[in-house]
Amino acid sequence: MKYEELKNDFKEQIIYTLNDFSATQQNKNVYAIVFDCDLDNGQIVLRYSNLENFEKLKQSWEEYGYMYKPYGQNGLFGLKYNSVGDFPMLKYEYKGMTKHFLDSYYYYRTGDYYGEEEPVNVMEISGQPLEEDGLRTEIKNIFIRMIIDTIHEIKDIPEIINYDEDYLVFMCDHDISNDDFEKWVRKTNDGKLVDKLAQIMD
Repeated sequence: MKYEELKNDFKEQIIYTLNDFSATQQNKNVYAIVFDCDLDNGQIVLRYSNLENFEKLKQSWEEYGYMYKPYGQNGLFGLKYNSVGDFPMLKYEYKGMTKHFLDSYYYYRTGDYYGEEEPVNVMEISGQPLEEDGLRTEIKNIFIRMIIDTIHEIKDIPEIINYDEDYLVFMCDHDISNDDFEKWVRKTNDGKLVDKLAQIMD
């Protein structure tokens, strides 16, 4: 398994899912496509949010606004962008090379393997010799690179997604601080846009 083959396989599955989504009524004023990840075990949940969902989020949080002041904000650190766990999921099923890699990621991170084949050769994907202790770190680096490279290649496809102004396509880890959230967003988005969104307050 070579890295480019893995990344292209992953990208094709994401584009297939976005194409399916593009034919739905939810594909309107989309402002976020998010790869919501768990770096501990390699889980990737693909999510989206549009202005309709944002209005629902505002209604659901209105009652508790005094407890969660940041969630009164529409910017990067507010309800609009930084409530990823409340964004709807885009359904898809990983298969083939991507599934085998994610099964292997789980194995290298936890020691348990439930795939149909032996775990992938991390050194083959990375193209460099690795000591045993470096396998967990290197497979994590490949995992992150696979997602970020895919985002860079698919995020400028307005013919598929009906994006709203100031849209973001990004990955993030679960349960992170605002500072870490901003760092993840900046990996795949223009600095000026992130600067603008980071300053927006209600």
